[in-house]
Amino acid sequence: MSGKSNLLEAVYFLSLGKLLRAQYDREVVRFGENFSKVNGLVNRNSESLELEVTVDLSNCAGNRSDKSFQVNRIRRGQANFTGRLAAVEFCPEDINLVLATPGLRRRYLNTVYAQCDRNYRRCLMRYQRLLINRNHLLKSLRESGGDLGALQYWDASLVENGSYLTEKRRDFFDFTRDIICSLGHTVNSNNGDLRLSYKSSDISQDRLMQYREKELAAGTTLVGPHRDDFTFFWGDLELAAFGSRGQQRTAVFILKMAEAKFIEKKVGDSPVFLLDDIFSELDDFHRRQVLQVLDDQQVLLTTADEGLVEEAFAKKVEVLRL
Repeated sequence: MSGKSNLLEAVYFLSLGKLLRAQYDREVVRFGENFSKVNGLVNRNSESLELEVTVDLSNCAGNRSDKSFQVNRIRRGQANFTGRLAAVEFCPEDINLVLATPGLRRRYLNTVYAQCDRNYRRCLMRYQRLLINRNHLLKSLRESGGDLGALQYWDASLVENGSYLTEKRRDFFDFTRDIICSLGHTVNSNNGDLRLSYKSSDISQDRLMQYREKELAAGTTLVGPHRDDFTFFWGDLELAAFGSRGQQRTAVFILKMAEAKFIEKKVGDSPVFLLDDIFSELDDFHRRQVLQVLDDQQVLLTTADEGLVEEAFAKKVEVLRL
């Protein structure tokens, strides 16, 4: 891997064990080669950790690859590896958190918790498996009939794991509410409060019974955290529909700042900020505001134009040219 964006990709790989932009892990392997390795030394809470991710294509076909993880040269599973290096990324494509589908916003919440709550990860994996099985059963009952009592097992387990996901997501929004509001005022107090409206699809036995007939007709589960969403507002302005591009990007950046505070609270250490060529997407005003709130953070920032970085900020940083 080489190049400024790939440097951030490598750090992100060590943080979450997955790639920031590439669709397949094999894309980190140089063309014509079968093996790639990313390693790094992390100092966290007075502890040194040697992290390593390897991708091996030797015995794989198509887009498949073998991926392995090590912490201090001891092999670990991905769930036990993720979060050893906390990182928060921000790139121009993140504007889609405002504009794109609810699924992207749910994946964002899952990525936040992947770094700081192993039980969340376990519950999420169980919930996703249970959801697939329950949906198969609903389709079977719709098409062929059968005993509705067969849903009871899946319902109980789905409620148990889904309720935990909803509880933790609500904790995230409760914790970040005041931080987001405060940073929004720092950036632009004239627009009113910046806030996120969390639309949780709470799951319970009662709600599943309430939607039973509709679910049987649809052949799918209609309530639960797989239906969650959240919306960005600045004052009374819903940013997806009425916000400017600068407002949308700044709102996402503020969310990422709040995410960093949340992760720091959970893991006891500040995450590294990975900012990829964001200044080319912001006007002068919003660039100054971003730099203002980055002062006390550990940051890896890439740009193709050093002239976009204010001189006062540039004097404080170490520059690596690639």
